[in-house]
Amino acid sequence: MKTIAKLLCGVALAAAVIAPASAKDLNKVGISVGLLGNPFFVATIKGIEDAAKKINPNVQVTSVSADYDLNKQVSQVDSFIAAGVDVIMLNAVDAKAIAPAVKKAQAAGIVVAAFDVSAPGADVTVMTNNVKAGEEACQYLVGAARATMSSSMARPRRRSWSGSRAARTCWQSTPTSRSFPTTRTPKARVTAA
Repeated sequence: MKTIAKLLCGVALAAAVIAPASAKDLNKVGISVGLLGNPFFVATIKGIEDAAKKINPNVQVTSVSADYDLNKQVSQVDSFIAAGVDVIMLNAVDAKAIAPAVKKAQAAGIVVAAFDVSAPGADVTVMTNNVKAGEEACQYLVGAARATMSSSMARPRRRSWSGSRAARTCWQSTPTSRSFPTTRTPKARVTAA
């Protein structure tokens, strides 16, 4: 997850700096995320800082948490405008309602890069395919579980279902998972839509 977050932000920042509106140097970057306590956003901010420092080692990066409050995020964008940032990296709390703040920042000559959530009018938008990421994570976990189980086949034992329904579904949906013994079979099969 951290690698994806860093890659996502590096791409977004690079695209924002290359954007036609940014013919000036990168001196200040403002980052507004949904919640600073979220590990995804912690990794994302680290990725943005690393990418910005590669462009300008003296860049000033300010990151703030909107706490999933639209009014707070709009106020943060206004503060970034007043501070004269060159780029605003924005994880919009409300994808549609943030549009006027994006336009206001652009009118002030600031490049706005949306990440993980779109923001209408942003100069750059970089998003991940969360469904694909979930599928790949599932396949990795199943592969790791199979490797562990095959190395312990000298002493076979019965496996019981534990954990979330999503984990059981992931396990059941893989081609050879039904060949391993279980203590019970789930009554309903849950699948992602």
